[in-house]
Amino acid sequence: MIGAAGAWNIPAARSSGSVTFVVNTTGDSDDAAPNGICQTQNAGECTLRAALTEARVSTLPIEIDFAIAGSGVHTISVSTPLPSIDNVNAPVVVDGMTQPGSVPNVDPLAMTATFGIEIAGPGGSTINGLTIASPSNVIRGVDVHGFRKQMYLTGPNAANNTIVGDIVGLTPTGEFDANFALNPGSSCVELIKGAHGNHIGVPGDANRNVVSGCDQKGIALYNPGTANNWIQNNIIGLDPTGTQRRGTKSHGVDINSWSTSTTVGGLGWEERNVISGNNQSGVEISHGAGTEYHAVIGNFIGTDLSGTTFSPATVNGQIGVRLEGKPSCAGVCTADEGFETVTDNIIVNSTLAGVYVDKGVHDSLIARNLIGVLPDGTAAPNVRFGVRIEAGATRITVANNRIAFNGHGVQIAATGAMPANSTESPTRSIELTGNLIYSNGGGLPIDLAPWGVANDVGHGDANVNDDMRVPVLSMATSNSVQVTTCSGCTVELFEATATGSYGGAIALLGSATADAAGTVVMSFPTASVTRKATSVAINAQRSSSEFARNVTVPAAH
Repeated sequence: MIGAAGAWNIPAARSSGSVTFVVNTTGDSDDAAPNGICQTQNAGECTLRAALTEARVSTLPIEIDFAIAGSGVHTISVSTPLPSIDNVNAPVVVDGMTQPGSVPNVDPLAMTATFGIEIAGPGGSTINGLTIASPSNVIRGVDVHGFRKQMYLTGPNAANNTIVGDIVGLTPTGEFDANFALNPGSSCVELIKGAHGNHIGVPGDANRNVVSGCDQKGIALYNPGTANNWIQNNIIGLDPTGTQRRGTKSHGVDINSWSTSTTVGGLGWEERNVISGNNQSGVEISHGAGTEYHAVIGNFIGTDLSGTTFSPATVNGQIGVRLEGKPSCAGVCTADEGFETVTDNIIVNSTLAGVYVDKGVHDSLIARNLIGVLPDGTAAPNVRFGVRIEAGATRITVANNRIAFNGHGVQIAATGAMPANSTESPTRSIELTGNLIYSNGGGLPIDLAPWGVANDVGHGDANVNDDMRVPVLSMATSNSVQVTTCSGCTVELFEATATGSYGGAIALLGSATADAAGTVVMSFPTASVTRKATSVAINAQRSSSEFARNVTVPAAH
């Protein structure tokens, strides 16, 4: 819950009846005996390994604090697996900020914390770091790197845990681990096999994580039952200052394989994530008909920490947000993952596409995003596409986005490109409504395959949005225009850019329904200058057309 000062109140073990173990050495010796006393064979010595061993057998909540002599960062080097945090009866708080000299973050955007505790593994291809398989634990204020999976939340008992105020994947100074290399399946934070209700970051300056520099993925989720997890207030793919590229080899956030109901970001104070600098996608949601009901909301994807600018350091190497069904389709792509939400994000600066939807994704919403453009209107292009939808995607609503300055605006096709799939899969009920699409590169601002030609008679494809034809605008006056389209279709009228034959659109002027003959006369505000108008038609199946050929609207007299 949110406290009076705005910071998230995180459960702690310090309470009547709890037990506190104080780690006082960087050594890695095991506990002498599981007897309620954290002590190795050396009298008075309590290692992290010994404290975790005692936590496994405790009947009371455990607080693991730190008081290692000396100043600066204290590195606990680990060469064999640490004991799992798996006692379902005794939640554990590991609090690196208790180490003298540690200072929590106070910056509203960056991570300026001073870390006193570094947990370093032997390399990314060997052992996992902190493994959590029980509920209601907290990992706070530590730096963890050099493991195969730095933090590994596994199984149905891994519920309602909280990871806050940590650097995961980088050294305390924000550098790559010396063993950084591609190790498939390796992640900074992984939730798997039914882990649910967990929070990776929560609102509050001191609760921000940096999750960067891991061998494959930043935060990854897998398997049925892995549900209702929250990813908020993280820097994913950059260093703690937000100025240096520290991306994972793969995706910043990767949601997979029948997991459900993950929330990435939010509209509240410090709920958004900054997801930039990753080598592939910022966020990918993919693979499995049960991969459903995820939400990507309010994030800065491809920007700096403020969301107001971008740089080569903040580029995501492929796609801002990808919704992907089957890994590949042997023939026609049928329905796969769906019911996803992508809203209110800034999605810019990707080398391929801002948003990419393919391979049977269905029943999803992409709304109110800035795609290729910053809040102040500055161009921040996604190099090839703003939005690309293809290969059997159905019932996708693209609503009220601003899509500008990309290589192409919106493209819809029945074939696939990643990987290539030449078999046409019906890609229809792609509804484009209320979008401002302008100043994109070559081709039509909205382009239904085949590319580059307006979809009038003889130029369409029945597998692409029902072969919706461009509406025809005529009889324009200073305050009205007639639109001819399909019977009963919805028509949206836009002010068009000064250049271009078919769109783009810079302002929505109104919406109306065509009569049985397919015509409607639409009015718009009068203007003292000559301008252009265009429109989009949407049929009963919610398939949208390309923009109509622009007409000139004469000035009012």
